[in-house]
Amino acid sequence: MYSQIPPSQAAAQAAIHRMETGKPLSNSGFNVVAPLPFGASESNQQLEHKKEHATRDPDFWVPESDAAVVFQAGNALFRVVPWVFKGNSAPLWDLCGLGKVEESNNSGHPHFMPNSETNPLVIWDTSGSEFRALMKWMDPRHHNDGPLTKADYRLILPAADRWDVDAAFQEAVEALDPLKFTIPHTERLCMAIMYDIPSWIRPTLEGLIRSNENMSEEDESRLRSFNVGAYRELMATRNRITQIRHKHLIRPPKVTHADACPSNQKARERCTAVWDRLWRDSCLHLIAIKEWVAPRTTLNHIQSAVEAASRTQEPMACAVKTLEGVVERGLLWLKEEDAEESGMHSILGPTHKLPPRDLGKEAPSIRGMDMSE
Repeated sequence: MYSQIPPSQAAAQAAIHRMETGKPLSNSGFNVVAPLPFGASESNQQLEHKKEHATRDPDFWVPESDAAVVFQAGNALFRVVPWVFKGNSAPLWDLCGLGKVEESNNSGHPHFMPNSETNPLVIWDTSGSEFRALMKWMDPRHHNDGPLTKADYRLILPAADRWDVDAAFQEAVEALDPLKFTIPHTERLCMAIMYDIPSWIRPTLEGLIRSNENMSEEDESRLRSFNVGAYRELMATRNRITQIRHKHLIRPPKVTHADACPSNQKARERCTAVWDRLWRDSCLHLIAIKEWVAPRTTLNHIQSAVEAASRTQEPMACAVKTLEGVVERGLLWLKEEDAEESGMHSILGPTHKLPPRDLGKEAPSIRGMDMSE
């Protein structure tokens, strides 16, 4: 039988304290199945099936010694020296002590078999590949796979979060930064909320809102898993921004005539026609181009168009003055940014708070915050 960890042991209490009181999986709103607690039992058939299919990890299998402890994660067995966990993971360090526990009842028969390959300490909620990746980070001398890859860091993230390996967790967050590594937006958003990574929230929501691609059923399901109305709010936000962009195209800002502009009606109608054409041609980039175009990018396009027209036509003093007003009032981007900001709040729902702009390293946690504050 597998090691059944005695709840009376002080080490066991320390090891499971985080599981019960630290970063609970359920508070993020996800439909996550809680890990099987230490001491809980599975059927003999399930346990024996796992034991029969478990294989030694080719790298993290140190020679047998009094100090070595055997873990099982998924279908993989790891025999490690406990010192690798000291200073890296308090829960795993505590668990190593449990592998050496052997108690006897009044008749002298042991309650718990000593830890061994046939009686490992089972890590219920970390897969073999996740635990191996975490071991590669903690003890790089025992593998020759080369530097850690992005795939390794994706596996390290949940394992490091689960076992309080803070340095590995932060390194994984940095390696998987949205600007460095592509992860589907809905998946990254779920990861950001599940593992409490505020710095990922805004860029991921921006990517969701600004994408013109249709969402798969899997994407929709991920969104609904933490906020039932998230998908509906996302579509509504995209529609609001599209409407704003069409209004820009239909309603160019009124021309502000320069002091040098002739006051006769014909001259002023000509100024208006030139401005409207430049504005509409530029704003088509907000709608016609398949990829998302930032409103400020379109502003640059208008500025370039006005400068080009000034070199080939009559003086464009009225267009230049009107453009100055557009910039000063933020006509191209303020409404769109407001719609995007409101949409982000709506997509996250009431359980999670949208991190502030220009998020720093000391950002507050996004878990369990009430947006009504």
